[in-house]
Amino acid sequence: MAGISLRVILSSLCVLICLAAGANSAAIDGDKVGAVDFVTILGDRTVSMLSDTSLNRHEREAEFRRLLNEGFDLDTIARFALGRYWRRATDAERSEYRKLFEELIVSSYAARLGRYGGETFSVLEAFSEPNGGALVRTHILDPDFPPVRVDWRIRAVGESYRIVDVILEGVSMALTQRDEFAAVIQKHGGSIEGLLNELRSKVDSN
Repeated sequence: MAGISLRVILSSLCVLICLAAGANSAAIDGDKVGAVDFVTILGDRTVSMLSDTSLNRHEREAEFRRLLNEGFDLDTIARFALGRYWRRATDAERSEYRKLFEELIVSSYAARLGRYGGETFSVLEAFSEPNGGALVRTHILDPDFPPVRVDWRIRAVGESYRIVDVILEGVSMALTQRDEFAAVIQKHGGSIEGLLNELRSKVDSN
């Protein structure tokens, strides 16, 4: 995997959606079952969408966007990724940034939604967290490659859950993305507009 970029991080976040239908949660007990069941149900719905040949690209993209917003706490992820610059941003900059953040995810993966290859993952264990969420530890399984360890941080939101981070082989994708955004902003002399310009360019090019 060449460098951890925004696309790689978003890919990692989307892996759970695309693979969760193969999860085995039999070894998980107690209050952690809810988080594991949440990602499994989300995965079932997504795999159903991916395998529905009656959907055209635009319909599949719309369904992907809906599942993304239902499964991920995008507001929290986007704000965390902007880090300390969130406080410096104007309301207008925050609003555009949040929209661009989502658009980049959707536009980057619109053309990939038909490429699900039947990979699965196995749930190894889960840990309750103080905020009422859980960390779900998994191995992604592909017959052609060694297993990849991916941990999913799930946060309780009301009576449901949302994904707020993914830890790929011990590396937090949320922290990595925050570092990358900070580097872009610093490259532009501390200007958030510089980041927005780069995000606009990426969205337009997809």
